[in-house]
This record gives sequence, structure tokens and C-alpha cells, in this order.
Amino acid sequence: MRTKIDVHNIHSRYRIHPEMVKKLVQYVLKLEKMNAREISVVFVDDEYLRKLHREFFNDDSYTDVMAFDLSENEGLEGEIYVSLDRARYFAGKYREPFSREVARLIIHGLLHLKGYDDKTTAQKQDMHRRENQLLADFPHISKILDE
Repeated sequence: MRTKIDVHNIHSRYRIHPEMVKKLVQYVLKLEKMNAREISVVFVDDEYLRKLHREFFNDDSYTDVMAFDLSENEGLEGEIYVSLDRARYFAGKYREPFSREVARLIIHGLLHLKGYDDKTTAQKQDMHRRENQLLADFPHISKILDE
């Protein structure tokens, strides 16, 4: 099944390279053996994602990524929202390149769509370990956006 991948940047401060984001999504879908029909990745600011977090989870706090499984039939349909403000903050906090943190959040969202959870410490560790494995082998991380 060919996956339709849409990339939208509604954050005015950063320039995203949609083709590299699409390559990352395709790479993760293939390695994770995810049968996806359509995936949308939307880059937003903190306030936009905070509003979604409040609306859908009744939580008025900032978050870095949210994933929504919209599947109704065969084949995954999902939306991933990434806060570029949170990505920038965590990149500085953990001394990671901004583009690597953005890639991590995209991968994190895809893993949620696959069924990974991060509610417990063990789940967080498993998810983080898988993110690191996927990040290590993707050669185009620095080309995802202009830093």
C-alpha cells in the first residue's frame, strides 16, 4: 500500500523541508512494518499544541508532540502535531541539534500511532530506546529543517 504523506508547517519561524520529513516517515513506516494509508505531520507552535492538548486531553499544559489515529478502515490514517517551540527548548536542554529533536518527535508520534505507550517508566525507556535506534540509522536528520 502506498502511503500518502502530507507535511504542513504553520509555525512562522522555522523553514521545514517537507521531502526530508516524508523520507523520515517512510523510513520509520518501513522499519516498523506499519501499514499506513495516510500520515500528516503538522508543525505548530506551543500555544497551538497546548490548545489541542486542552481540547482532547483536558490538560492545559504544554506538550511536545501529539498523535491522533484517525483510522476507520484497513490501513493506518494518522495525524502528528509537533511543537517546534518545545523541540527547540528540549534541543537546548539536552544539547541536541534542533533537527535531531524534531526528528525524534516525529518518530515518537509514529511510534504512538503504532501502539507504543509512554505512561510508565519502563514504557518510556522502551520507546526512547526505539527512537534512538531509528534516529541512529537515518542519514538525513540535519536536512529536515533550517536551524
